Amino acid sequence: MAKTIALTEPTTVDAAPVRWVRVASVMSLIAVLVLPFDANVIGQSPADATISLSDDAASDSQFDAIRSDLITAITQGASPAEIQRLISRRKRIDELLENRLRSNRDELAEIERAEFDPQTLPRREELRRQQSVLWLSRVELISLVTEMFAERSPDGVAMAEQSIQMIRDAIASFPNDGVVRLELMRLLAEAQLRAGHAEAAVRTMALSARAAADSESASETPANEKAPNPELVVNTPDELAFVIRVDLAKQNWEAAAEKLDLFYGAEPAKSPINTAMDLVRLQYLLMRPPRDTALVEVGQWLDAIERRSGATTRRAAETLLARYREFRNPTASQTGKQQSPVDPRVLRADARYYLRVDQPLPAAVTFARAAIEDSDPDRSIDSAIRSVAILNDIDKRPAAVQLLRQTAIRHEQHEYASMLMLQAASLRSETDASETPPGVPTADELLHELIEKWPVSSAAVAARNALIDSAIAREDWIHAAVLATHPPAEHWSDATATRCRDLWQRAIVNPDQIATACHWDDRKCQETAADSLAKRLSRMREAFATSASHPLAMQTLYACTILLDSAAAGTPGGQRLTVAAKETSDPFLASVAALRLGEPHQTTAPDGRYAAAKDLRDTVVWRLHQDVLENPVLHRPIAAYLLTMTRDDEVTPRLRISWLMWNEQVEQGMQELRKQLATADHPGDLLAAAASALADSSRNRDRKQAAILWEELASGIPTSHRSHHQAKVESIVCRGRSGDLEGAKAAAEWMLLSNPPNDQELLDRLREWI
Repeated sequence: MAKTIALTEPTTVDAAPVRWVRVASVMSLIAVLVLPFDANVIGQSPADATISLSDDAASDSQFDAIRSDLITAITQGASPAEIQRLISRRKRIDELLENRLRSNRDELAEIERAEFDPQTLPRREELRRQQSVLWLSRVELISLVTEMFAERSPDGVAMAEQSIQMIRDAIASFPNDGVVRLELMRLLAEAQLRAGHAEAAVRTMALSARAAADSESASETPANEKAPNPELVVNTPDELAFVIRVDLAKQNWEAAAEKLDLFYGAEPAKSPINTAMDLVRLQYLLMRPPRDTALVEVGQWLDAIERRSGATTRRAAETLLARYREFRNPTASQTGKQQSPVDPRVLRADARYYLRVDQPLPAAVTFARAAIEDSDPDRSIDSAIRSVAILNDIDKRPAAVQLLRQTAIRHEQHEYASMLMLQAASLRSETDASETPPGVPTADELLHELIEKWPVSSAAVAARNALIDSAIAREDWIHAAVLATHPPAEHWSDATATRCRDLWQRAIVNPDQIATACHWDDRKCQETAADSLAKRLSRMREAFATSASHPLAMQTLYACTILLDSAAAGTPGGQRLTVAAKETSDPFLASVAALRLGEPHQTTAPDGRYAAAKDLRDTVVWRLHQDVLENPVLHRPIAAYLLTMTRDDEVTPRLRISWLMWNEQVEQGMQELRKQLATADHPGDLLAAAASALADSSRNRDRKQAAILWEELASGIPTSHRSHHQAKVESIVCRGRSGDLEGAKAAAEWMLLSNPPNDQELLDRLREWI
């Protein structure tokens, strides 16, 4: 049903569903002339309507390719460099088409000048048809180039003026061809509107409509600017969209609103679907005063367009929107920044456009702004991820790290928040410190923050593992062990428990300590080692005090207590060890605990783990040896156990000699001592170890032997050294404890007269025997 309307008066339009025919597309015109064409198909591609311009297949291929590229640039955007390349390609192809057209006209003129020959009629018709196709092809390309620019932009106006001139030349070539002339007049109206000649566009469109109904009117000049305003007959939503665009160009906001209301009614999202009308409504929302700087309705309408017509149409709408906003605010495309708040959906449209036109930094900044300002968590996170991907590609990782962290914290309850923080830490780990501005957290700080905020997330598991690996890499075993002790109850497993125990073993039992790293007379080393061990054990107790209440966590505590913690007199370790011995579910650990407590115990391992696990074996050896040093009562049982559980090649001679002496295997111990002294790098340590072990014996003969060994050790050290004095004092003490009180007294008096020690502690011990 047709309606005759004035440009500023409301009209009713048939509301039957009409699919979109893109305004100013000459593709439809060529297809009408030479191929079947469905006017209801959106943006028919070259593959759908391949047109043979001549017998030159290569030229046809160039035409199809540039037409496809131009359509892509119109609907998706293109960079300035790509637009310039497309314009240059269009010029080259237009010259080719113009040359063909000239050749065609010359051939046709030659035929018409010759004597009439009926046999030339088919050729005449073919040449005329080819002229139509060639002209329309030229018009199509320049029209498509015009549509790459925002309406009323300087570049768009310049191209529209060129399009107007070419279309007028084409119209002059078809004075009697009604179909071609009418379509060219419609295209002329489109070009005039894009060039800013709204009144001329209206008259051209009206004359085109009149000519369709009255063929006699088709000969009138379409651009006669002095002709009276004719009434325009609106037959389709596409024509209504054109009229509304004229209203917008003339800033007739009320007239445009009335026409839109007539078409869309009270619920635009439920109105008949027509892409041309949907896009013109978008233009109205974008341009109308008072302009909504936040563009909330624009963002809502973009969502509606996608629901109504799909993602492809939304992409075209976003391109129209972004291209217009870029034209209105050209500096934004250079900085990616806007002065006032803008609806995040509009920002996302801008960002996607910047990305498609090869402006990655503005795209990243605009996506980031959308992420920060968007209250919709899903959309905000999607924007952040897109921005981060671009920032990472252009080596702006610190900014990407900050954005991911900020977005994760802002949407802390979102299921993906923890993964954003994990990705931030990953990117931060790849960033050089020299490239990172102050205030950007380190990767470890981000991972700790992740664990604190989202402790039970799967990302927290990965974060904890990464932190543990990082601590191990820098040999910070205590930190690694503490981290392994503090998973939430939900994350404890057999593997978690095993790793926790292994790390505490490595943190407490330094491999050097198993070999007794300090020399026998290095008091500073011994004091430092004892202090360090006490501190490490304290850290372990503190860590387990705040670990999760989980059966596996408790079993790990019991294992670490049995294998690592001290039970020396005067410490709470004995009580902890008693509890662990009762509660552990591991029979072997229970046996070790019983031995440490002086209770009946097994002397062989209950399973094969002890023999197979060197770390476990080394740990047990280390702990039991510490117990022997701390508690003389356990000398013999523990020494016997250690000798049973180890081979000669598994421990240092220094340890084995001590255990033999403690186990009262003195003869075997002395044989081992003499054997090892022949090749030892530090024989003094071997003599001191043997003498110390024998000195702890309850048998006088062992103490006498200890005195002899101390004397032997002293004889090999310069008399002025403290080590000599220490060995001499230890020899005198052992003589006295063996029952030779007179001998000890005489030796003490002589030492005080001949070579008294300077150390007050040694002097005090020496005077006890006088």
